[in-house]
Amino acid sequence: MRPLFKLSGTPIDWNELNSLSWDSLLETGKIEFVDPDEQSQITLGDIGYHGHHPTYTHMEIHPWVMMGIPASMVPYANHNQSARNVFASAMIKQGMQLYSPSTITSGDTNFLEYAQVPLVDTFVYDLLKMDEQPNGVNLVVMIQSYTGYNQEDGVIISKSAVDRGLFRSFTRHVNVCELLGDESEIIVTGEMFDETKYVNGIPKVGGVLEDGDLLCTVVDGITEKKIRVVKCDKGRVTEVSHSKRRHVKVITNFHKYIEVGDKVASRHAQKGVVTIILPQENLPFTEDGIVPDIIINPHAIPGRMTIGQLLEGLVGKDCSIHGYTKDGTPFTADEDIFNFKDDAEYVYNGMYGNMIQEPVSVGVVYYLALKHQVKDKIHVRIPSGPRSSFSGQPVSGRSKGGGLRFGEMEMDCLIAHGASDTMHNIIAQSDMEKVGWCESCEIMLPISHLSCPVCNGQTINKEVSHSLISFSHIMASMNISMKLK
Repeated sequence: MRPLFKLSGTPIDWNELNSLSWDSLLETGKIEFVDPDEQSQITLGDIGYHGHHPTYTHMEIHPWVMMGIPASMVPYANHNQSARNVFASAMIKQGMQLYSPSTITSGDTNFLEYAQVPLVDTFVYDLLKMDEQPNGVNLVVMIQSYTGYNQEDGVIISKSAVDRGLFRSFTRHVNVCELLGDESEIIVTGEMFDETKYVNGIPKVGGVLEDGDLLCTVVDGITEKKIRVVKCDKGRVTEVSHSKRRHVKVITNFHKYIEVGDKVASRHAQKGVVTIILPQENLPFTEDGIVPDIIINPHAIPGRMTIGQLLEGLVGKDCSIHGYTKDGTPFTADEDIFNFKDDAEYVYNGMYGNMIQEPVSVGVVYYLALKHQVKDKIHVRIPSGPRSSFSGQPVSGRSKGGGLRFGEMEMDCLIAHGASDTMHNIIAQSDMEKVGWCESCEIMLPISHLSCPVCNGQTINKEVSHSLISFSHIMASMNISMKLK
């Protein structure tokens, strides 16, 4: 839905409209929200219509209204490619925000520990009072190819900025333990006698849980049920609540620092992955001694046509020097930005000390830390990891400690490259199992059989896939005997 001025067939009194607030305009019916189905039934006048015209039923308020709330929060969005504004709308929703006690969390939720108000904002940003809940940081951005680590969408981050708390965050994890039936109870097991972590079998507030520590041990009659901390390295317990010992909820916070593999993005959909964190002394610096917080690749600008980010960097730099904020609402008069000082500067190589021959763009851009963090997505399985009882193969799923699926297409790629040894190793590490094999009967037997029960012949050991053994059992249930050639 989009708000529009509702015309009554009489000339518009602009003095009256300018004196009313947004809420008053809604209450008096001068502004009406129109959904896509209604747009075919109205006639829309251009902005600034003054006179009486019976043809028009509604009038545009401002061009940013047609962009939606997330896209309207992008400064100078009218200078960007339209597809970038669509992508920016999705990325703004993925950015981490500051934690608020009123925030409702029902699972893993990421929050920033420190954020800043943008130097270049928009009318919608102020209208929604986003200054009270910012979701990013103003960074000194340098657009330059440096060390080769910022190829494609890779970005270089300053270690000094990370040490000062850049994009430091925490994950709030809600662990719930349900007690089923009246006979269920929480017991204290041997590993829960650590008084620094547990009180009466429940984690204590302030205790630090490591990966694999118990949350609680519940006995349901005869069955013992254990709930362990997963999806984290370690965390501090911040809240514990239970209702008549029937329901236990433990909330833990896991603090994280930005690291290689994390994603950051500007409000112009310039998403990048941290490829290296360089010490400040190895980064380029300007004649004034300014060292960038982040370095992005120059090729990120021409193809994506995000000129709005260049303008934001230019204006943000002037705002940081003179100490003010600037309105960057799309489709507003912005001719004054061309009077600002050029943001291109000569910089010096931090590793060798020589001046780089060509000037480099240095500006201040508002960047967001996205919730896609490598610590939550990295996936590796140890050889002794869990396996499926039916197939004998590693289970699937990161939360279960499972393995990565190597499917039919991946196998075809190895065949095309002639990597037969690699293919054999992958198959052998999956579900290979030793069985007994009778040379005369050619039937498979358990490894414990030293002789064939059918012909009393000698058996030898062979390695076959566990899936083949499972298939032979299924065939045997249908009275079909399989032989291994």
